[in-house]
Amino acid sequence: MDWELTKISTGDELSQIKDTWLNEIDDSDFLEYLEHRIFMTCERIVERDDPASLWVLKKNGAPTALVELSDASRGRDPSYKFLTLHLEPPLIIREKDDISRDILEDIVETINYAIVKSFGEAQNSKDCKLKVFGSTELLNQGLFPALILANDPKKTGMTLKRQAGWLIIDRA
Repeated sequence: MDWELTKISTGDELSQIKDTWLNEIDDSDFLEYLEHRIFMTCERIVERDDPASLWVLKKNGAPTALVELSDASRGRDPSYKFLTLHLEPPLIIREKDDISRDILEDIVETINYAIVKSFGEAQNSKDCKLKVFGSTELLNQGLFPALILANDPKKTGMTLKRQAGWLIIDRA
C-alpha cells in the first residue's frame, strides 16, 4: 500500500476532501454534524497564515485522515507539533457499528502512518523532532505507553518518550 502525506494549501483541495467525506455519510447520521464542525476548523487553518498547517494522509490516493501540524522549529525546543488527527468517515462509521480486529487494525495503521509520515516531514523540512499531543486519556495512558514499549530504536531509527502530555519522537 502506498501512503502519502501532503500539505493542503488551498481551500479547493480541502473542499474536494470535504465533498468526498460528506458523500460517505448518511444525512441523518450524527457524524454529519461533527464532520461539518471539523471542516469549519480545517478551513480556518488553511486560510490562516501562521505556523499551523493542515495535511492530508492518503492511502493509495484516497484521503484517509487530516492532520494538523504546527511548525515550532524556531522555538527553544525545535519541533513539529502533531496537534490533531481526523479520520475519514468510513473508519469512524465502521468502528461505531462493530469493533472488530480488522477495523482496529485499519485505525491503528492510519494513525501509525500519520505519525510516521509527520515525523518524516519534521525531519526533512527542519531536521527536528515530532511532538504528538495527547489530547485524551486514551492516548496518554494507552497508546503512548504501548508505542514506547513496542518501539525498537535499532529497527525504527526513532526514540520515543513521554513529556507531560506529549509523545516525543526523535532520531535514535
